[in-house]
Amino acid sequence: MIKKLYISLFSLLLAFIAVGQDAQFSQFYAAPLYLNPAFTGTNLKTRANFIYRNQWASLPGSFVTYSAAVDYNLESFNSGFGLIMTSDKAGAAAMKSTNVSLLYSYNLQVNNKFVIRAGLQFGFNRNSINYNDLIFGSQINADNGVTGAASGENLFGKQNKSMFDFSSGVLGYTDKYWIGLSAHHLNQPDLSFEDGDEAPLPLKVSIHGGAKLQVVQGEYTNDKRVIKVSPAFMYKAQGKFDQLDLGFYVNYNPVVLGLWYRGIPVLKQYEKGYANNDAISAVIGFHQDYLTIGYSYDFTISRLGPATGGSHEISIGYEFYYKTRKKKIYEKYIPCPKF
Repeated sequence: MIKKLYISLFSLLLAFIAVGQDAQFSQFYAAPLYLNPAFTGTNLKTRANFIYRNQWASLPGSFVTYSAAVDYNLESFNSGFGLIMTSDKAGAAAMKSTNVSLLYSYNLQVNNKFVIRAGLQFGFNRNSINYNDLIFGSQINADNGVTGAASGENLFGKQNKSMFDFSSGVLGYTDKYWIGLSAHHLNQPDLSFEDGDEAPLPLKVSIHGGAKLQVVQGEYTNDKRVIKVSPAFMYKAQGKFDQLDLGFYVNYNPVVLGLWYRGIPVLKQYEKGYANNDAISAVIGFHQDYLTIGYSYDFTISRLGPATGGSHEISIGYEFYYKTRKKKIYEKYIPCPKF
């Protein structure tokens, strides 16, 4: 009983820490509008994406996040329009955060090979907490662990908090390379549940990029499929936390395999003698015509260890095809991975 209590309290602490941080995805390119509003409209016409993540599945009250988005490429106005909804439940405290945002991007064709796209995001956030899922001091008995019902303590005064949010981003790409910069929560909305207190949501900055390289083509057989390798990276920082994702995808249509490392072991340590390692993520995906399906599993390599159960992630993407659409060269669109 006491062991379960300690695990629950640890999960509760993690949930409170997570309040000041955004949810994250290992397959961040499978949620492009969540990564950078400048990705809005970087598709053939209409695109829909869904992604689900269960982080540290073995811990009580694991961190569960999902995001659904749709965007539209209006070529005649060099613009993209999008809508995204993201929901996150953090830990045993049943802290929930829901965001609904409208997105807009504008496309600038610098020359025949290079494109710049700038994006804006206007969002509405609603955070909530369920006090019945919290454990208070009056419920803890040294001999029997957690006993009795909640005694009515109210830590924050409110159970809901609503706020507006504003973000922006920029993207530059050719048919083989891309680089992007996004800045979320530019207005740093107040997260505090208590009137009179202030808890601004820290600005989140992300830099991401990569390349799509053709390696082998089946020239000695009748196989017209091409093996492509996409090395990529993402660095993001929010408040006092930052992380670096490094990895690559191997695409042999219709199968895609990926391997990613997350951490900053050389440049940063949380404490002396402790390397800043987080996770190794393995990705497998299927991409055929306009449908994309991906699964990834994060192996925890931090001090939390395998007891967390790792993290599971599932993504689905679909690009709608219009027969009346004029033929375009697909390579003019951003070459970044879909997982």
